[in-house]
Amino acid sequence: AGTGLLVEANGDVGIGTTTPNAKTHIVSDGSTTGKSFFVENNLGDDNFTILDNGNVGINEVAPIAALQVNGQAIFTDEVNGASIFIGKGGNVTQAAELNFVENTSAQFSYGWRFRLDGTVNQLLLESNNGSAAAPQYYTQFGFKRAGVGVGIGVAIPTQEFHVAGNARITGAIYDSNNSPGTANQKLISTV
Repeated sequence: AGTGLLVEANGDVGIGTTTPNAKTHIVSDGSTTGKSFFVENNLGDDNFTILDNGNVGINEVAPIAALQVNGQAIFTDEVNGASIFIGKGGNVTQAAELNFVENTSAQFSYGWRFRLDGTVNQLLLESNNGSAAAPQYYTQFGFKRAGVGVGIGVAIPTQEFHVAGNARITGAIYDSNNSPGTANQKLISTV
């Protein structure tokens, strides 16, 4: 990159650059998966890594995503309450995802996910019992944003409660008067 270490009169430090524009400005030698910045403890354990491509690893020496954390993360905000916002602009099918998987490949395989489908304004709980290359997707629950609606086994519930498939109920079904009825009584619509 052209230079080793430069300290300007104003206190800015440049590593690999002769024109630092911040208190610490590092210019790496490449733009791939080489390390731009690396911190380890006295035992040689990886604590913090920034790769040339911009990926950041916390307790991960070779992060494969923009941020990869190996360990637990805690988010707190004692003033406003902790929040995590996930999404991208536009009404797109993959507007946001929260994945729980049995791998570290940053791919949705063998696991569960909550997915926001912006094209139909629904939050889906889905499972994949296959790999990313050969997925076996199942919609477990669907929640619509406008109004009330929960679907089991169906992505787009057409009623407040919509089950696609068989149902087993071991308790009573209550009518609109909050009555379970009597044995062998047929339920009829009260609407």
